Amino acid sequence: MDNLLCELLPSDHYTHSEKFIANHLWYHYSIVSPCSKLPCQNNGTCVPLYRTNSYKCRCAKAYTGSHCEKVDNDCSCSSGPEGKQRCKIEYLMVFPEPRSTENYAMKNPAIASDLSQLSLCFFIKLVQDQGDQIFFSYATKQQDNDVIIEIYPTQTDFYVGNELFRFTSTNLYDDTWQHLCLTWANTQGVTKLYKDGQFTGQETNLATKNYALKAGGSLVLGQEQDSVGGGFDRNQTLHGRLASVNMWDKVLSESDIAAQYTNCSVPHGSVINWSAFKNLTHGSVTVEEP
Repeated sequence: MDNLLCELLPSDHYTHSEKFIANHLWYHYSIVSPCSKLPCQNNGTCVPLYRTNSYKCRCAKAYTGSHCEKVDNDCSCSSGPEGKQRCKIEYLMVFPEPRSTENYAMKNPAIASDLSQLSLCFFIKLVQDQGDQIFFSYATKQQDNDVIIEIYPTQTDFYVGNELFRFTSTNLYDDTWQHLCLTWANTQGVTKLYKDGQFTGQETNLATKNYALKAGGSLVLGQEQDSVGGGFDRNQTLHGRLASVNMWDKVLSESDIAAQYTNCSVPHGSVINWSAFKNLTHGSVTVEEP
């Protein structure tokens, strides 16, 4: 019997297939791919995730959704009877693949005065992915987890002073634009979450009662800081788009938050102003203007 030569390939029909070279002397075999049923619509590209026997769709321009089944109206909100309208934004910030600790935006120092309450509002569009993604990290010399927003497929975690508030009812991994607001006050240690202008729930952590966020820390978008301005973990890197990230030193009313979504516009914050981040990006993070 003749000797056989076997070569293990780093690609298949759905992953880097452009690297295949036709050769009549070889036979090609592969396991069944999660993409074999062609689940992605509108010329979307299916990316197999073999470890979980699942897939994600990389959509063509102008389409979005888990299967590229929706028309992408870019950063847009529902406007009641008026339907859809384009958001009033200065620019978008894009955090691309592949995930990298080089990709982030940083402002240091970021907060001028100690905070006993806050409101943080923004638009976000997350690419379907596995694991957690860090959107917002504020670190000081006293506490590297002073404020963190960590997003999982089935929950959103909000940390204040390294104390956890967990919201399990909000899934942001749907590849569409979402408007989010988080509020916190140290009088009762209560945090509230609003999604697309609507109150979705509140959590209480008495350990944050009478706590104050310290001024002079470093704010990073897209990474978690395990030390001030560094200590990043590639597996927690943001993969998606951001717009209009603003913070105030007060708890906004429900009507103010609802108006942001209705008007498709987040006003400039008194503590964090989105316009300040435009020239503070690093790595492969890009800025897109409307």
